[in-house]
Amino acid sequence: MKMMGIKKQITTTLLSIFVLCVILNLCFIFTNAEKNKTIHIPVRWCAIIGSPAVTSPHFPNPYGKIDNTTESILDTLLQMINDNIYNPIGISFYSLHHNLSKPNDRIPIIQDPNTGVGKVGNQSISNQMEGGEMIESCDNAWKDTLHTENLPGIVVINIRLFVNANGNSIDTFGEGCCLDPRISFVIVSDNQFTSANTGNGSGWHIDKVDKVLGHEMGHALGLSDTSNNPNGLMYNNLKRDDGTPSGIELDEQQIAKIRMNALLINGAINIS
Repeated sequence: MKMMGIKKQITTTLLSIFVLCVILNLCFIFTNAEKNKTIHIPVRWCAIIGSPAVTSPHFPNPYGKIDNTTESILDTLLQMINDNIYNPIGISFYSLHHNLSKPNDRIPIIQDPNTGVGKVGNQSISNQMEGGEMIESCDNAWKDTLHTENLPGIVVINIRLFVNANGNSIDTFGEGCCLDPRISFVIVSDNQFTSANTGNGSGWHIDKVDKVLGHEMGHALGLSDTSNNPNGLMYNNLKRDDGTPSGIELDEQQIAKIRMNALLINGAINIS
């Protein structure tokens, strides 16, 4: 009787182990399947009057074509960060204006709330109210376009340049913030001042992969600046100590955080 009881106990134990292995295997398969899916994130672009993308939209892109509309210029910026940074980790950004029902619907062009700092389209780094006013104007424009208060995606604003209180350009080309993955924003200088495809960029300002936008999108998805890895996307300087551009790497922890937060963004879709 004891032997039969022991055999029954062993059988029950083996069965439990088998069931547990099956469950763990299914969890592993499910987890890897989720990792292999791409999260598509809508971007609510706005461009400010005075930025080259608005005033002179004729810009050679790195794909051998000429972008001659505000929309095509900003589309290329998203394509650059997708190709170089985010697609390899299963993230893809797209401009929300492609979802609009009318073919002639465009990215909103908004007014510069403070024209007293150098040229129209600049943002004074010392005036945080200005950035807030631009974000509010952009949100209102999209609410009018989409006829909803529940706006999808990340708001991204294309300006001319960041400047100091005297209107002089400074070595800041973007800012991004994630108060919450559902309430995040990015403001970036116009790419014509940092791109390798025009004569406007020079030295470390030449941004061949659009690291500026990629870095700020990292902030919008909850990443913080780092100071110990000049090869990293979130390195807190666009240049290394030797003056060359810093890198675009993301570690596993950063990737996991980005993907987790991306799923919380209104309108984000996780598909294979």
